[in-house]
Amino acid sequence: NVYFEGFKQKDEIYKYYAIADIFAVPSYEEVRWLVVNEAMCFGLPVLTSKFVWSSVDLIKQESTWYIMEEVTPEGIAKGIEQIIPLISHNKSQDTIKEFTVNNLIKKLKLKKLLNI
Repeated sequence: NVYFEGFKQKDEIYKYYAIADIFAVPSYEEVRWLVVNEAMCFGLPVLTSKFVWSSVDLIKQESTWYIMEEVTPEGIAKGIEQIIPLISHNKSQDTIKEFTVNNLIKKLKLKKLLNI
């Protein structure tokens, strides 16, 4: 089943992540959505489009990740078909752990040392 719940306040959104089976962002244009990060923290497999910038940083074409080339009903269906059999092998939480404030600081210090 698919439910479109609409906008939720931040103090109630987490219960929706907790009951979800997958997280989909079939968008044509997004700069940076924290919802992808949040969904990954809840261990949800993510279906997104190549137009969502988060997918560049966070999503890997492995396990329960899928980046749609086309945002069409067919593209969404194909993504869901790819994710469903792999839900039990989710790596969302492992990947998002890399994106901490401490790791960001380490990367910035390294870039400064290397004059990048």
